[in-house]
Formats: sequence, structure tokens, C-alpha cells
Amino acid sequence: MTKVRNDQNWIFDNFLKLSDNEDTLHPGVLAQRLERGYKYHDLQRVYSRVSGRRSYSKSWAQEGKRLQSLAERSLSNETRAQFYHRASMCWGRAQHTIKGSTNPQKVHYYQQMEMCWELFCKCSKLNITNGKTKNSRFVFIDSPNAIATVLICPGMDQFAQEVVFPYNNPWLERGFNVLIVEGPGHASQRMLDNHLSVTGMTDAVHEVMEIYKQLPFVIFGMSFGSRWAIEAAADKQDEIACVCGQMANVGSTQNIFNFAQPNFARIFMEMTGITNEEEFESYSQSIDSYHHEQASKLTVPYLLVTGEQDELCSPEQVEQFIKEHIPHGEVWIYEDCFHVMGEVCGDIYAQIADWAKLCVLGDSGHIKSGINWIAQDGFSKGQQF
Repeated sequence: MTKVRNDQNWIFDNFLKLSDNEDTLHPGVLAQRLERGYKYHDLQRVYSRVSGRRSYSKSWAQEGKRLQSLAERSLSNETRAQFYHRASMCWGRAQHTIKGSTNPQKVHYYQQMEMCWELFCKCSKLNITNGKTKNSRFVFIDSPNAIATVLICPGMDQFAQEVVFPYNNPWLERGFNVLIVEGPGHASQRMLDNHLSVTGMTDAVHEVMEIYKQLPFVIFGMSFGSRWAIEAAADKQDEIACVCGQMANVGSTQNIFNFAQPNFARIFMEMTGITNEEEFESYSQSIDSYHHEQASKLTVPYLLVTGEQDELCSPEQVEQFIKEHIPHGEVWIYEDCFHVMGEVCGDIYAQIADWAKLCVLGDSGHIKSGINWIAQDGFSKGQQF
């Protein structure tokens, strides 16, 4: 089915040409990108040049080049850092939209992303460490007098530079070290042909945890990372204060790989290195089984934040998953929100970090197990089960 739907990219081209931005494919993504540090006029320049799928990488690269040039002309390290960070994200988006690890254009865009990131780290006032393990690349930001370390598992189409939030990071503001892990199949590892196995992300997270185990961990995952966070935490619970997920992806992979837009299956197949449809179907069943097995082990406090209209994981799937595997968990379902939750992303990141901080401090009085429905205005509509 994936191969057949991939041949329908003319539909994407028509949608993109008729839209002002990517919201036509990912409702709410514009707001989400602004929260992460992209600037509105950067995005408008990118989207105004897009005429179809294949023009995305070129348009992102043009904006990356513009921002990189502005950084080079800046008069202070503070300004250089800001421009280099935005440039690295744009170059990252440019490389992400090109398949494979050997395409010359993709390699060039990836190298530009890494160069701008290194220059950002050099100019930034943050204490940033870039490191590697056998199965990962990681970014560690040291917070003075930290109370814990939040280990972040990005989603399948995210990369470290886009998840740092250096100028708007709720975890740093609350006294957390920030540790971002790109495991097998993620951007840096894909360039090394380090593909994702069933337990690949778990193994990568555990390797990095060994390096920074002086403080308790909060494991936080976004989108597909909401699965990996649970899986990685299940066997290390004595080191973990709590687990949080946002943009739920805890249901069966049948939905995301066989019914959602085909780019999800294409990207994940590239992460795994699998090209055969039947082999990928078997792999999908294996990761679902592993996910359920690991989730059933989880006893530490758990929070999942998701949207009512999530096109990848419905409220019904979330409720079934929680009841069967993490019945002590707390779920916030925001009314009328889609998967990326752009409708409320300016409200929820800080509240997730607050919830986690209380867990780190040993306060469990704030935990409300069960499904909590929340209106877009941020006020609870009530609880079920």
C-alpha cells in the first residue's frame, strides 16, 4: 500500500501549491516551529517559494544560506548565535526532505547544518557538549545547580538542532540539564547508515544515560519519541523520576504506516533500512509487540499529552493503550487539536515541565491518573476512567 500511495505525490504538489504553509499536511506545524525558534518571516520566505514537494529542500536551503550569511556579518556573538541556530534548523529541514545518505545535495545540506550548529555552540552562552556513542549522537546542555536531567527522544522526522529550544526552553528555566539523543535512524545516524532495530532507540538511550547518571532522569519523548521514551525507561526505572510523552504515537503502527500520509512510512522505512514491504510489515508488528511489553513494565509516574483530532493516534487508541499497559498514567487530551498540537503548543511545554519537576521533587499530589479532557482555552472539561 505504501508504494502505491507514494505514486500519488501529485496530490501533495497540488495541496502545497494551494497552501500558504505546511499546515495543509501537518495542521499546527507553523505554530510549533515558531515555538522552537524559527522566525515567522523565515518561514514565510521558505513557503512563498514552494511550488511542490521537490522544491522544499531548495527553499529551506536558500533560507539557511541567507541566515548563515547574516551570522557571518553580525557584530556580536549573541547575534551570531541566534542566526546560526536558525540557519542550522533551516539546513536541517533542507537535508531531511531528500532521501538516502549519499545524495550529494543531501550531504552538502547536512554538512552545512552541522557547521552552523558548531558555530552556534561556539557563540552561545549555553554550556553545550556534543557527543557520540556507538548507537547515537547526543547534545547535552548543562544547567547550573541542576535538579535532574531531561532526556529527550525526538520524533522520526526531528533532529537535535530543532529540539534544543535554546531561547525558549522550559526545562532549562526549571533547573534541568537537557540531553537530546539522536538514536539509530535519526538524522546523524542515517548519514552513517546506522539503521533502527526493534530495540535500537532503547539501546542508544541507555548508552547515553550511563554517561550522565549522576542526577535522576526525566524521559520525555515527542511523536514517535513518545513510544521510545516508554521503551527506554522501562528497564531503567530506578534512575528515572517520571516519563512524559507529547504528540501521542502509542497506538498500533498500522495507522501511521498504512492509513496516514505516505511520507511517514517512507521516512520510517529509511530509518530502518528496510526496502521490502512484507519485511517492513513484519518489523512493524515486532515493534508494536516490544512497545506493549515495555509499557506494561512501567511503574514510575507517567504523563501523555495529545490532541483529540490526532491523525496518527486517536483518543480511543490512547485510552485502550493506557488501560491495558499503564493504568496509573495521566493523560491530557486537548480538544480539537491535531498531532503536532500547534493549537496549544505555547501553553503545554511549560506545564509538562512543571508536572515533571514536581515528580523529581517527590511530590505526587498533582498526579491525576486517567484521561483528562482539556478545552483549547486550557481548562479541564472533566475526567474519565
